Amino acid sequence: MVIDSKHGELKLEIFSTTLCGMTADFQYTEADFVSAQIAWLMKHPFVLIRGFWYPIALLVVVAIAVFNHPEHWRNAVIGALIAIGLVALSLIITRWRWRRQFCKTPWMQNRVSAIIDGKGVKLTGQSFEATDHWSGISEACESSGLFMFVRPGKSFVFIPKRAMTQLQLNEIRATIVSNARGKIKLAASTTPV
Repeated sequence: MVIDSKHGELKLEIFSTTLCGMTADFQYTEADFVSAQIAWLMKHPFVLIRGFWYPIALLVVVAIAVFNHPEHWRNAVIGALIAIGLVALSLIITRWRWRRQFCKTPWMQNRVSAIIDGKGVKLTGQSFEATDHWSGISEACESSGLFMFVRPGKSFVFIPKRAMTQLQLNEIRATIVSNARGKIKLAASTTPV
């Protein structure tokens, strides 16, 4: 049982282990969603670079201009500040979009039951049910706050780790290692099983 201090609501989080795999009941939070988006971007840095191509190009032009004409360094500082301002504005807009996307996605507001077993990852909520078999998961990775299962293309599902015990984390890792067919990147286990 967890008390959400931000909203003052009580959330029941149950993680149970069965012979078939692990079952987790949870409700996504905006922080989980943002953490998943950041983890996905870190795994796909070219998407991030492509999103900031204009400010990066501007910084390169400024650096070349300062190298060729050091006497015009004040103009270079202005150009660099404009580029940094564009990056900051882009980050603020991206964060705002993530918040809107989280708030407008109905199943993110529901309680979710996740089953991770030899078949794959199954998420069930009040208004949806989705199963991703291991053969359809191209990448399984773990960040500091979640497990992410990436499908071919740009979509993924994630399961927050915030209320799991070390034993449960180790079991999920073992299930992923023994069943995943794609790329695997997991954190090291700190407790032997």
